[in-house]
Amino acid sequence: MALAEIRKLDRTWEGLSKTQRSICRQRLERMVASHSLAGLHTRSQLVEYIYWVQLRLPKLFSKYLTTTLREADHEGGPLRDILASYTVSFSVDLRLRLRREIFRGVKDHRGTGTSAFNAASKVVWEMLYAHGRNAPVRSRVSSLEAREVLRESSAEVRNQTIAVLARWLTASKPEDRARLWRDQYGPAFKELWLLDHRYQNEETSKDLAELCVAAGAEFPNALEAVLPFLVPLEREQWPSFHHLTPETAGDLLSKFPREIVTLLWALLKPPTQGKCTDLPEIMDALKKTEPAIASDRRFQWLLDREARY
Repeated sequence: MALAEIRKLDRTWEGLSKTQRSICRQRLERMVASHSLAGLHTRSQLVEYIYWVQLRLPKLFSKYLTTTLREADHEGGPLRDILASYTVSFSVDLRLRLRREIFRGVKDHRGTGTSAFNAASKVVWEMLYAHGRNAPVRSRVSSLEAREVLRESSAEVRNQTIAVLARWLTASKPEDRARLWRDQYGPAFKELWLLDHRYQNEETSKDLAELCVAAGAEFPNALEAVLPFLVPLEREQWPSFHHLTPETAGDLLSKFPREIVTLLWALLKPPTQGKCTDLPEIMDALKKTEPAIASDRRFQWLLDREARY
């Protein structure tokens, strides 16, 4: 009922009269104030759409939702979990206002996949915002606080942190990626990620490789930053490097052939045994760019990881 009401109001709110808006507010306030199961369900749905609630129903937001989100009872925790892992629409002001509640939700989240990605994105956003050009100093999260959130979070949320960085940087405009790495993504990564065995695994290694590629012209510097955290892909029988093929990373293969070999070696060196169908065209492109690279022992060993058909 509440979800249908919110979706309906989101489309029609501007066209409602003052009387109609008042009736809608009163109806939702009665629903959200209820101590019944229906009331709990309403509050959970309003948290998922909290940006709209804050914008359109500020009294309901401040009187009911923020208070409940701060509670340590059986309801506060699940609502913070929704806030951290399912709520996607935020204004900057709302993120900063609810930072503490969001971070508590991130630390307690135990989901996987998309929900863990969403939870991790809340920490990443804070760090990127902190390194933004226009962020007021007093509103920036400290790297110590952000690291502490990750340290106390589940392994899945920690792993997804690198996936968020990689996907977001990849999704930015190609001409902006090098600058974004220098100004925001690089500093955010260095402040968030610790040289700790809990932060080193095959899943994050694959995402770190993708993050390097996304850095564009800053690839060598990105590689230097992530190299200590990479581990060989021992469990991967058919590792994929589609983000390093000439079609997707032609400029990098021609500009940084030695660095590309360093990255591939870090991921495919012994004791890995997997074969890769992307490697033949990558290795051919590297050799074409710099023929002398064929004498590099790492390059020669990587040839054994090719799957040519």
